[in-house]
Amino acid sequence: MQLNEFAEQILFGSTLADKLVWSDFLEDHPPAKSITKFPDFPARPPELSLNRHADTPRITFPSLNSLEHEQQRGIVLHFFANHELLALELMALMLLKFPQAPSAFRKGLAHTMHEEQEHMRLYERRMEECGVGFGEIPVNDFFWKCISQVSTLQEFVAQMSLTFEQANLDYSLYYAQAFQKIGDQITAGILEQVFQDEIGHVQHGLKWFRKWKQPYETDWEAYQTALTFPITPARAKGIGFNETLRKEIGFSEGYVSELALYSYSKGRPPDIYWFNPACEMQVALGNTGYTPPESIRAMTNDLSSLPMLLCSQDDVVITPYKPSSPFLHRLRQAGFPLPEFSTDISCMEHRKIRGFHPWGWSPNAAKRFAPLVPQLLNESNRGPFLGSPDFKWNPKFRRFFSKAWSVEQGNQLFDDSSLDPHWNCDQEVEGVVCCTPEEVDIALRKFETKGWTELLIKAAFSASGQHRMKVSDQFSVNPKWLANILQKQGSVVVEPWLDKVCDFSTQFRILEDGRCVMDGVNRFLTDFSGQYLGAVLGRFDTGLDSDTLKFLHYHPDSSQPKPLFPWLESIGKRVGKEMIEVGYRGAIGIDWLVYRDSRKIKQAECKKEQKTQEVLAIKPIVEINSRYTMGRLALSITSHLQHGRVGLWLFFNRKHVVEAGFSSLEQFADRLQQSYPIEIVTTPLRKIRQGALCTNDPSQAKSVLSVVLVAHSLQECREVLNDISPVFCRWTDTQ
Repeated sequence: MQLNEFAEQILFGSTLADKLVWSDFLEDHPPAKSITKFPDFPARPPELSLNRHADTPRITFPSLNSLEHEQQRGIVLHFFANHELLALELMALMLLKFPQAPSAFRKGLAHTMHEEQEHMRLYERRMEECGVGFGEIPVNDFFWKCISQVSTLQEFVAQMSLTFEQANLDYSLYYAQAFQKIGDQITAGILEQVFQDEIGHVQHGLKWFRKWKQPYETDWEAYQTALTFPITPARAKGIGFNETLRKEIGFSEGYVSELALYSYSKGRPPDIYWFNPACEMQVALGNTGYTPPESIRAMTNDLSSLPMLLCSQDDVVITPYKPSSPFLHRLRQAGFPLPEFSTDISCMEHRKIRGFHPWGWSPNAAKRFAPLVPQLLNESNRGPFLGSPDFKWNPKFRRFFSKAWSVEQGNQLFDDSSLDPHWNCDQEVEGVVCCTPEEVDIALRKFETKGWTELLIKAAFSASGQHRMKVSDQFSVNPKWLANILQKQGSVVVEPWLDKVCDFSTQFRILEDGRCVMDGVNRFLTDFSGQYLGAVLGRFDTGLDSDTLKFLHYHPDSSQPKPLFPWLESIGKRVGKEMIEVGYRGAIGIDWLVYRDSRKIKQAECKKEQKTQEVLAIKPIVEINSRYTMGRLALSITSHLQHGRVGLWLFFNRKHVVEAGFSSLEQFADRLQQSYPIEIVTTPLRKIRQGALCTNDPSQAKSVLSVVLVAHSLQECREVLNDISPVFCRWTDTQ
């Protein structure tokens, strides 16, 4: 039989018997007349027609948990059999489209086709034993649509051998192990054979790909060039990406490294994340003209990749630069999924989008995402711009970003009799909103008469402890600072400086359907001036002293537990109610703290003597952050810790790293990660057991570096830092 006759029967034959034709004596002579017009789809039996796919609802690929049922196993094998049939037909198409290709390549392709035929036979026989006939469910035409239009054989081997067959190295081994685990040795044996054959198929494609690529191109460069959307390198990876196997097959170290880190949605439209921490100041200004100071711009650049901690590998993070490969490798090895990084939002212009996720919604964010609104998969995913056809910033949302609104919400809690009063502070602890220097002076004197000796003045729009002033000695205020803030923002908040025990943040989301849900609580760290230092990883009460634990979890003078979380949830839903009514959607973080009120005492009798005891209280709303917060990222990081482990997520600025004797943030990161190397457990999932891990790229950071430290206890984490330099006591000595 001639190779072209063999290919014609497979491509144009309308029965499965036609697809399985084979001759041990295939010859390759140039055909008398080449075929110039090819069908839109290969000929098939009606039940396997690719046209049927468009008119019939799709069948979901079964989950691992469902493989105990034979019919579900048969459906899995049906998917696999169709993939083999598609590969067989596409290879036949290539033999007919490129009759002048090297005979060695064509015969090698025919050998691959023979093995694909055997795989299809095995799958068909086994699925029928499981009660599923080939053609009972609709078949997918994705492979055919992607590959049938290639214009060169280099493109073909890149898309078939180096993409779909390479991914099947992972999938076949993964499912062989899955079937083996449930005791289905027959199916496991079939998949093991497919895996072994696939190695040769990929090697055949790699050999010819290298022959046809330009000599000056690396394998990775040539591979990316040979792919056409929607095929991307992401599709060359299956479940359980096996780097070692790929190197043994013959892929270069550089190619494997690049592929390991490559991320791109394989089908689910991505969510787009963007780090814009200056959103409060843009909201305060009310338009897109605000330019942050250099220090904020530098911090934004350094931490621009942090939203990746919220992402799946199908999502996209917009960054000014792509993080380096060594940094991404460490994150991947620690079990973090890597999203796609893009330096330009225009990369999304021709893709469907699931939703927009700036760090905080603002006029700038609205302007940035507006061009992509037509590509939203669901109109309800507009975030806080639901119902706004022009996707412009809604001035009604401005008040939600102001600390004046936080004061208003805090005061309203005292009118709600449904909230448990056991934890709550006195109302006089709440701040006062002031719009003029005279009002500020009146507020200062008011608090002074009530016995407060230290007060805090903070701008209505600010974040992370910025734009604030602590006053004590005769409550002297810098008039220039105050006048500048009032001129730009309109108001400040004056409140008592509390004797803080610990800071917490409760994370909420307002969903597209208008529900407000609570995602968790975590503890964060600040220095003595209120500047943000980092967060505690693990339980929100990890490392607290016994008095604080008792206060948080039990009624006073009773061993009965108090339901703290429902109380916090009710506060969040109360706050979210007004936001929901005007259409806001997105993340919310509510900061609260435990403090000692030394002015309030209760008498306790001890050996017939009266003694005073300091009283703990909670200020339930310190600030409302209508955006993502570092606390939400800390919750995500905590999910990557081995059960029972705790940690610190800390932010180091360059100034203090230099004071500690390091020339750069990168040198400090190298020392920390070498002194306390990361240890990972892999069963059942990859989790961090202990060690140090940077969460933004130290090789590119200029002003700030974020680091995770994981250990048995918080004290162990502190000791690691103190061993490196006493300078870092500032990061560990505060609650």
